[in-house]
Amino acid sequence: VGYIQPDVARAGGISEVKKIAVLASAFNIPYCPHTGASGAVCVAASLHLAAAMPNFLIFEFMYPPNPLREDILIESLPQVKEGFIRIPDKPGLGIELDEEKIARFRKD
Repeated sequence: VGYIQPDVARAGGISEVKKIAVLASAFNIPYCPHTGASGAVCVAASLHLAAAMPNFLIFEFMYPPNPLREDILIESLPQVKEGFIRIPDKPGLGIELDEEKIARFRKD
């Protein structure tokens, strides 16, 4: 295995992906979080986890349209600048969701 690329939203959440990344680190395998076209919460969680992992290599940051990424945020996610992404320093995952915008995605 050249590198691992687990997705926080698909592999059991932050705690499970951290376990995967730590296990990979024990075998000197780099961690490259998968985000693809993920929503804002997944991208924010992946950013924070990547910053905490000693075997982090590169962050997948794609820009295909996704209303669960752009439309539900009070402010936008940090953008790539000169090849780097600044980790949000606000409480929690560093993002604030707009509850009214989220409501239009709810199914009863």
